[in-house]
Amino acid sequence: MNARLTKRTCALLLLVTALTAAQAFASAPRSPLAEKLQGVLNQVVAGSPDHLGILASIDAPRIHLRWSGAAGTIARNSKVALRADQPFRIASVTKVFVAAAIFRLIEEGRLGLYDPIIEHISPETAKVLESGGYDPKAITVAQLLGMTSGLGDFGPNPEYLRAVRQHWREHKRWTRLEQIEFTVKYEKKVGSPGERYYYSDTGYIILGEIIHRVSGEHMPAYIRKSLDFSGLGMKSTYWETLEPIPPGLPARAHQYWGSIDITHLDPSLDLWGGGGLVSTTEDLNRFFRALLTGRLFKNQSTLAMALLPDQPIVPRRYPGPLMLDTESFGRHECYAHEGYWGTIAMYCPDIDVAVATTIDQTLDRNFYANQQKLESGLVAVLEEALRDSK
Repeated sequence: MNARLTKRTCALLLLVTALTAAQAFASAPRSPLAEKLQGVLNQVVAGSPDHLGILASIDAPRIHLRWSGAAGTIARNSKVALRADQPFRIASVTKVFVAAAIFRLIEEGRLGLYDPIIEHISPETAKVLESGGYDPKAITVAQLLGMTSGLGDFGPNPEYLRAVRQHWREHKRWTRLEQIEFTVKYEKKVGSPGERYYYSDTGYIILGEIIHRVSGEHMPAYIRKSLDFSGLGMKSTYWETLEPIPPGLPARAHQYWGSIDITHLDPSLDLWGGGGLVSTTEDLNRFFRALLTGRLFKNQSTLAMALLPDQPIVPRRYPGPLMLDTESFGRHECYAHEGYWGTIAMYCPDIDVAVATTIDQTLDRNFYANQQKLESGLVAVLEEALRDSK
């Protein structure tokens, strides 16, 4: 037989085999558990008048579950169904990545948890802070992490939101320093360093600057490398406009500010450490599981340090560790963080479960009701599966 023909025949047979296997996999029926979880998403979308899009993933090794689902459409004026692997802006969930990178710098001996920030910020940033009555010699890295620095928050300030709307169509590129200046100009000090808890995007964009200056690398590059995105298989996570979009990704899911589609709004309004990452629910589960089981740190003591309470004497609306918050998922206490555009990611150590969800709306009168329906539905299905597995 002709050798060339034999090679060609073998190649065709391999291709047919691969296609047949792929078709069989694609048409394989979902498990009853996966169907129940998908049903929760479908019910929330069907019961809402807002033309929602919802994405969710659950990673639960104890019941051999790794599930991702989607319901709704990619945009409210679209008939294109959302895909489970659709990326989206994770907003403030980015802060967990920033905090973890800070602890990597601490682990490497390049930064101290209780260092005064004056040692690690630019003279320009120090000057702006001082002009507002802040003392960068008294504020520590730990206080920025734990939101007890006394800094206000430019993000929800009415003047900042007005400025964002004013420059909406101009695609204005906001800088870190401009946002710190907004804080100083329009936000009052909320207390002395260490006096009280106050959620502050400003503190985290300063942490972003510290990462850049201490590591000697651009913030996205250091975070990607130090948190091992590649090793974790996080192929769909990137810093919007600061890194190239990974090849092969589907289009981003649209997200809404009330009724306004913000998908093409310049991301620099929330880019420099308080937010900025685009990801998927599955990638978020990979990251939260690796982070909170200690896989991303060289020393076990680093994770223990990151999970210390910010300051036990400081009154806090959501008591929790330095690196992120704690929230309930049903009856389970979980490490978690929420993002402004409808995202929440969490890891529940008592049941070894990672959960990430996003609803494509914020500042909407129905948002919290929809979020509650989604969470309670997923909890009910998961609890039943965990009971049945015993």
